Amino acid sequence: MKRSIACGSLILVVVSAAAFAADESEAVTAVIEAIRRNKPAVAEDAFGAALKEFPDSIRVNALHRQLFEMNAESDRWPEASAHLTAYIDHQFGKMGDLPTAANEIPGLVAMLYRVEERDEKSKPTAEVFDRYLKRLAEKAEAKPGQELSVAIADLTANKISWLAEHDQVNAARELLVERAGGRHGRV
Repeated sequence: MKRSIACGSLILVVVSAAAFAADESEAVTAVIEAIRRNKPAVAEDAFGAALKEFPDSIRVNALHRQLFEMNAESDRWPEASAHLTAYIDHQFGKMGDLPTAANEIPGLVAMLYRVEERDEKSKPTAEVFDRYLKRLAEKAEAKPGQELSVAIADLTANKISWLAEHDQVNAARELLVERAGGRHGRV
């Protein structure tokens, strides 16, 4: 009797997990299909429902990237920026288990400031870089790693380039000298 109860419980757990995965897959598929059909409103609605039902799902949160691209292609810059920001946050969340997630941060932040430059209502500043440099530094302080060191160096280089391109040559020079001088703790 105990053996049949244990087997029944195991089957119930396996069936529940399979049903959960199927529901998540259906939600993800609905969003992807709406994106493929170029139906932004449908994609956003389906994504909102999927995110509400599966807020911690890596697969659902990864859709932020595709929704960013869909919105950027249609010059919907505020929506693109919001999805890209959420995707960057998703990458930060993955770093604890997957340190290589830090590798994407500099490129994603570079995309974010380019998107913000195209948005007439947004005016990007160096604060975008500072926000993510601070978060990377906090992660590195809590759990040092090569991926984080490289991401910090790459994002700092991006910030220096951005400052120079936006007529803030003195600030770019100061940051470059600071970084070259070995004071890597400040952002």
